[in-house]
Amino acid sequence: MLSHFQYTLMVLLNIYGVNNMIVTDDHFTEEGDYVYAGKHLIIDIYGYDKEYKKFKLLLAKASQLAGAKLLYAYTHEFDSGGVTGVAVLAESHMSFHTWPERDYIAFDIFMCGNTQPYKAISYIKKELMADDVKIKTIKRGKVAK
Repeated sequence: MLSHFQYTLMVLLNIYGVNNMIVTDDHFTEEGDYVYAGKHLIIDIYGYDKEYKKFKLLLAKASQLAGAKLLYAYTHEFDSGGVTGVAVLAESHMSFHTWPERDYIAFDIFMCGNTQPYKAISYIKKELMADDVKIKTIKRGKVAK
């Protein structure tokens, strides 16, 4: 039986998967009567492995799985144990900030063009052993054709 997250992710991949999109020469996405610059995913992660330390690798692998080109990745660990990081992508960016004392990570993924950011989320959830993941999707720059 699929978990709620697996089911939601499957539905999102079906709706927003590459097969349902037309990507223009300027990397906008055409969908129905609209075009937009890209999908901006706001991800709240509750409950995760606090011993996890390979965040730069996480950003690199998540980018690759989404079909994005990683240009630069940087992470910083604070004295408190929290970690922040950013991946600059040819298709935009991914960033995160952890609050281990709150068992929470705020993740942000914005990608344009022929990418699949939901595949990155699936990997991130598995890699961090996240208990719960909430996703909000914003279609940036959405206008009628």
